[in-house]
Amino acid sequence: MREKLFNVIFTGRFSPTLSQHQVRSNLARTTGFTDHEIGRLLSPGAIVRSGVDRKAAWRCWEHFRRAGALCSVEPMEQLASARRVDRKITGSTGWGDTCPCCRTLLEDTTICSSCGVDMAIYRLASHPDT
Repeated sequence: MREKLFNVIFTGRFSPTLSQHQVRSNLARTTGFTDHEIGRLLSPGAIVRSGVDRKAAWRCWEHFRRAGALCSVEPMEQLASARRVDRKITGSTGWGDTCPCCRTLLEDTTICSSCGVDMAIYRLASHPDT
């Protein structure tokens, strides 16, 4: 039986005890992301982590909660049906059909089965050489 996978999604809300500036500062300090990358992560509905097991999803949720960014953890099945409809319309997975790092064909996941790159995180990072 295949293990259930989850996505961590930013809700668009911050801890009531912290300002948005403090949350951004906390995330910059703990993740090493640039301000621009953090801005993309903190867009309501942004997928912060994708295609991970339950334990990794809740670790990520806790990391963002401590920084002051409130997220939700959702099973991938909820988003998979929407992606299948999108693929029927566009003929694409939304990731370009191949992993940008190793060029492996992407199936119904946002984690490359060959090299392990998380496409949601990859999209956030700047890649001047690709």
